[in-house]
Amino acid sequence: MDTKIITPHDKGCYALRNYKAGVWDSPWAFIIGTERRDSLGRKHRHGRFLYYVIRCNCTSCSAQKIVRADRGHKIEEGKDG
Repeated sequence: MDTKIITPHDKGCYALRNYKAGVWDSPWAFIIGTERRDSLGRKHRHGRFLYYVIRCNCTSCSAQKIVRADRGHKIEEGKDG
């Protein structure tokens, strides 16, 4: 697991709409913290892998996503919205 949606985008999210329309490169921004998780993606105090917790670029949307930090993974969208 390199990325995982924690909370999906709200209906009417303008960041997701702009991303799908090709206006923005990604609807994600605002790294809000880090977490340690094990290889199965479960939270763990002394987990092996570091993940960034990022949120949607739309301030009224509650979407959050985790991205594995130690793989050099970009915070750009794949097919997971």
